[in-house]
Amino acid sequence: MSSELTKARSQINSIKTLLKQEKVQAALMALSEALKIYLRTKLLKHEKKDFQRKVESAVFQLSSDQTLIQSIAMQIDYTPGEEKKLLDNLNIILGELQENTMEEAQQHLQMLEQKRQIGLKQGKEELDKDNHKGAEKQFQNLVRDFPDDVYTKLRALAEAENRSLSQEAIVLLKRAVELEGSNRERRRRIVTELRANRGLATAPEPEELVREDRDR
Repeated sequence: MSSELTKARSQINSIKTLLKQEKVQAALMALSEALKIYLRTKLLKHEKKDFQRKVESAVFQLSSDQTLIQSIAMQIDYTPGEEKKLLDNLNIILGELQENTMEEAQQHLQMLEQKRQIGLKQGKEELDKDNHKGAEKQFQNLVRDFPDDVYTKLRALAEAENRSLSQEAIVLLKRAVELEGSNRERRRRIVTELRANRGLATAPEPEELVREDRDR
């Protein structure tokens, strides 16, 4: 048995596990890769029949998967000897699933943007009423809901402190520079004290203290 055929069989054998893990697209891609290998590899007659039986089993598993049934309108059919046709159908199905995934992602992003805009508006309304505690709460909720969104954090801070985005960015940058300067001075002072008290050989290197600060 060639290494290519072994790889193809391994791809097919992984389909059942992938479906159990609800990784439908990965299961379809596994069968697709197996078929590509089959179509470009010269096989003996008994190897072809063995592979076709495995493909039939894989197609049955895919066709019986409820998640896949609900996701696509096409039926996955297979007749031994028509592997190219099956591969073409799989490519169509994968294309549909990828389009659906992109649409869902866009809808999710739109929902997040709407939530962001509502949070910023409510925070601004609280500021207009001089309710700084209420505004702070709104902005804190906004930052918490979007932990990886630097733009939202920056804009929330700017609103709370009545600054423009550029002004807030400058303030934060200045604070960061001042913090780095104080940390650098602290490291220099500690190294000097340790060298004076313990001796040069036992004092930690500044690089170690830099790593320590970054880990805080």
